Amino acid sequence: MNVLRGFGFSQVLLLVIIVSCGPDALTREEKEKLDSPLQRLLASGGRDVMGLDVSTREGGETEYGVIIRSARPEDLRSAGIRVQSIVGELVTARLTRDEIPTVVRLRSVLSVGAGNRNRTQ
Repeated sequence: MNVLRGFGFSQVLLLVIIVSCGPDALTREEKEKLDSPLQRLLASGGRDVMGLDVSTREGGETEYGVIIRSARPEDLRSAGIRVQSIVGELVTARLTRDEIPTVVRLRSVLSVGAGNRNRTQ
């Protein structure tokens, strides 16, 4: 905390507010589009992956299986999201943690839920 020694309480508070309102910060409405496992994933900085369908892309990035409900699925492709399948309003995709905010910011996206990995019994 030596770095913060010269700062007063108000400066530290302002710094915290600026960091938490950065480009990756989601609005309440955007957060409400996410189911609770994906909200926990973002809040934990990617550490809370319990119950998520997790895999690794060729470049080493971690990705998560999701099911997206969108009024205009083609908006996802236009935003650079690699879509796996589309059936009506339902879209399956594998998103990195950084792509999740991009998806929920699309007006046509109604909800984003964590996909489940199939396991043999």
